[in-house]
Amino acid sequence: MMPASPMRAWSLKAGAVVGFALAFGVLAALFIVARSTQHLTLLVLAAGALLQFALLFAVYYTMSREAADRVRSAERMRQQLFFTAAITDNLGEGVYALDREGRLTFMNPAAQAMLGWKEEDLLGKDMHDAIHIETRDGTAVPASECPLLGVLRSGEKSHSTDDVFTRRDGTVFPVEYVSSPLRRDGGIVGAVVAFRDIGVRKRTEAELLERANQGLFAADVGAALTKAESLPTALRQCTEAMVRHLGAAMASIWTLCEGEKILELQGSAWAHRPLFGPDARVPVGEFRIGEIARDRRPALLDLTAGQEREDDKDWALREGMVAFAGYPLIVEDRLVGVMALFATRPLTETALPALASVADEIALGIDRARAAEALRQSESRTRAVVNHMMEALIIVDEKSMIRAMNRAAERIFGYKAEELVGRPLARLVPESVTPDPIPFLREAHRRALGRVTEWEGRRKNGEVFPFELSLFEFRTSEGRRFGGSIRDISERREVERLKKEFVSTVSHELRTPLTSIRGSLGLLAGGVLGELPAQAAEVIAVAERNVLRLVRLINDILDLERFDSGRIEMNFETVALDSIFMRSLETVRPFGDQEGVILETSPTAAQVWADGDRLVQVLVNLLSNAVKFSPRGSAVRLSASQEDGWSQVRVRDQGRGIPASLREAIFERFRQVEASSGHLQGDHRAARRLDRRRERGRKGERVLDSPPGFSPCPGAKPSPAQG
Repeated sequence: MMPASPMRAWSLKAGAVVGFALAFGVLAALFIVARSTQHLTLLVLAAGALLQFALLFAVYYTMSREAADRVRSAERMRQQLFFTAAITDNLGEGVYALDREGRLTFMNPAAQAMLGWKEEDLLGKDMHDAIHIETRDGTAVPASECPLLGVLRSGEKSHSTDDVFTRRDGTVFPVEYVSSPLRRDGGIVGAVVAFRDIGVRKRTEAELLERANQGLFAADVGAALTKAESLPTALRQCTEAMVRHLGAAMASIWTLCEGEKILELQGSAWAHRPLFGPDARVPVGEFRIGEIARDRRPALLDLTAGQEREDDKDWALREGMVAFAGYPLIVEDRLVGVMALFATRPLTETALPALASVADEIALGIDRARAAEALRQSESRTRAVVNHMMEALIIVDEKSMIRAMNRAAERIFGYKAEELVGRPLARLVPESVTPDPIPFLREAHRRALGRVTEWEGRRKNGEVFPFELSLFEFRTSEGRRFGGSIRDISERREVERLKKEFVSTVSHELRTPLTSIRGSLGLLAGGVLGELPAQAAEVIAVAERNVLRLVRLINDILDLERFDSGRIEMNFETVALDSIFMRSLETVRPFGDQEGVILETSPTAAQVWADGDRLVQVLVNLLSNAVKFSPRGSAVRLSASQEDGWSQVRVRDQGRGIPASLREAIFERFRQVEASSGHLQGDHRAARRLDRRRERGRKGERVLDSPPGFSPCPGAKPSPAQG
């Protein structure tokens, strides 16, 4: 029997008190009446009746009071159950209750929605076997080790944030739960489990972790590309970052070999042991790496799905690789390489964005490293060329401070580079040239830039020597620079001096006997020693003409030597061009008759300011050359015209002319080319250079116009009288 509740006992006591109070009051009244009337029997009967009535009234009062209390208690219980049901039904968390044996006694709607079970389907069934049979990695959980059931044994609350429940359809989801024991009269009668699905939170945490790893990955890649001493070291460190932060079992970076369609392994990292060497090469288009290079598209592949490939058979599947990701490395539409990774676990879609986040940086790093290497090689080649030049090279800045010099400059000036670099160029200027080198160098810069000029320099031992300078200008990031290509011409000057002495000596020694021979031949031709036969007279005439040519050649050589030494004498006067023409034609006509070439001229009234004899020499040389290279039966014409205060003399022939590319060369000293190429040879090679010098001596201007059939023609400045 259930013990009476405190409220019921109180009600009984209150009813008895009230009933006895009423009965006592009535009895007291009857006693007073009976005493006064002396009816004792009547009093006893009335008292008994009143006592029964009081007892009945007490019972009625007590029952009425208990009924009211029960109604009120039931209402409170109903309200409490309603409130509890409202709470559990509207909780976002799942709640279910277990009995002492781990069987379900209650499950709220949220738990039903998350687990996919209806409450009536699981009531009285073991909840461990229904929803908690495995861990996150698929390992089975025995009931003896289930922390949810452990609460029933230990009586201690259990809390977990790293567990999973299994839905009715067999899928699992991460949960956070609290399992609390239910106690009654000091004993454990069951447990209540409150849980919630933390899949979104786990995904958010995973995304945050992924972003953090990507940030660390990008930071490690950036540090590798900026701090590593070489490109292979930098790329190896990048692959180590891929293994460390992206969960790769193997990572590699390949570069495209320039000029070949081959990918070369430049950096690799392995989570365990390397499976191929550092010198691996993959043709573009072959294997997964080569396909990415060929297609220039990233790839994220599940190696367990689809048909098995030959490249997987070799090592990937054997080593447990289940996923592959690769990304092309491209700079300005140029493929420079491929980065790739293999993993022993499935890769998520975040793998490609992670590779993409560093692909451009790695590609630019490869491109910069290649450019730097090409620059280093170019600088090395340039340095080797400059240091092995026969000519000296000195680089100075705008302040004439020496910035660089090659070995030839060290050899010529006698200084080591470290003795002159950073010092003023004035140190190499002889004191005999100028007492103040600064203005001198400024003027020398103006005169020498873009030209070939000759100067004097000073060696370390104080010796002064001549050199030829070719000065050029260029710009650098540090400002303008001037480069001087220097050639020591001391030996050339000495050779020229010896040659001049030799030519002068030989010319003078030859002219004396030639004069004697010429005189003897003239006596023989004049019949002083008797009349000569016709055949002998012809031989003597030929010999005399050749002697005259030799004399003219020697005179030309002497004139050339005088020009070079500045000792030529010019007698300027106003002369008529017509008389110059006549004298020139008279000299050349015998040679023209011999070659079968007709000499023609047009009369002219022009007068010029010139040295008549030197001008005749020029025209004789031009006419002789025109006759020599004209076909027999053709004509050589000598004419003059006036234009803008100048007189232009033309010598026109019908020969093959002079190629435009070699017209300047005919004025060089002793320049001769084969006759088949249309150039001068014989005596005329020196005469051409002498003609130019004679023209310059007269302050005239030589104009060369030589299409086929024309020879060069000189011009002479007219006399003041002609304006």
